[in-house]
Amino acid sequence: MVEIKVVDPTKKREFKPWVDFVNKLYEDCPHYIPYLFGDEMNLANPKKNVAFDECEARYFLAYKDGKIVGRVAGIIQHTSNEKENKKNMRLSRLDFVNDVEVVRALTQAVEDYAREKGMDTVHGPYGFNDMDREGFRTKGFDRDATFATNYNYDYYLPLLLQCGYEIENVWDEFRLTIPDKLPDKVLRVAEIAEKRYGLYVPVEKNLDVFIEKYLTKLFDVYDQAYSVLPGTLPMSPKMRVQLKDQFKLVINKNYVAVVLTPEGDAVAVALAFPHLAKVFKGSKGRLTLKTIFRLLKEVKHPTELEFAIIGALPGYDKKGAAALLLKYIHENAVKDGIKFAESNPELVTNVKMQSLWNVFEREKHKESVTVIKKL
Repeated sequence: MVEIKVVDPTKKREFKPWVDFVNKLYEDCPHYIPYLFGDEMNLANPKKNVAFDECEARYFLAYKDGKIVGRVAGIIQHTSNEKENKKNMRLSRLDFVNDVEVVRALTQAVEDYAREKGMDTVHGPYGFNDMDREGFRTKGFDRDATFATNYNYDYYLPLLLQCGYEIENVWDEFRLTIPDKLPDKVLRVAEIAEKRYGLYVPVEKNLDVFIEKYLTKLFDVYDQAYSVLPGTLPMSPKMRVQLKDQFKLVINKNYVAVVLTPEGDAVAVALAFPHLAKVFKGSKGRLTLKTIFRLLKEVKHPTELEFAIIGALPGYDKKGAAALLLKYIHENAVKDGIKFAESNPELVTNVKMQSLWNVFEREKHKESVTVIKKL
């Protein structure tokens, strides 16, 4: 029999097993990349997680024969629900052993929580906001996750389907081979963007200077460019500050860029992280001295890239803004000897984004989905 317990996140002795369960579940899996343990412990602290300005959450552990066999969080993202005029409860951090009764008990706990709060739909996995991990993997189980994506065993989706869930959204992920030279077509479009429209990518030698000058503009463009995608939200002022502090630790200035007009308005952005998955693999999310050294080394001298953001305001993609971003990042990647990059998840319906990678040799090597259930 499966027993479900509500976890009090203010009590570290209760919450630590909830955070650590996933590391134990995947301790023998070479493709799993852990969350940062400290970040996850701060997850439920409103003083440290600004997402609680627009969210509420409850956390559950599943026990069988006295042993922890699963975990889940239920999240209500009020801003998202207001934007989309929906009553959704989010499944988050859903991990479990290969046992349908465990999955049924965990999802039932979240469904009951949803009904208690007047929600009529449960879907996920989603996090507190757009920058959080989302989706279950459905293809590419023999490939490493990136730092920004979930990894899960192949039994997850089949068991959820048995519990009455259906597939909601599908994302593709690509492994990109970076050529020594971009196609002439891309370079011509970038040249047109510069000469005809006066668009340009500003270059700063100092990361702190770049952040001070352009990070607010980067967030503004992100909010506008990504607003058409399902589940996306504008970033609150507090969230921007929190992300700014987090980004400073893992950004290499050669792989974050904005495109400006002659008037200085930002119209396109791109952000690719160094190969963070390599840094945190096997770390159980702990920032030991060894992990910190590996992080600093990878940030300074990236070996691969993990694309996080790339987008342009309506109309500016046709003016070559994206080509300018690709040219800028490609030039730096070639200088650094980087041969490969990961696209991270992209909705299969986001044809514009996926067509951007046509300039590279690419392999669709992973797929992930979210699921949904009407109550």
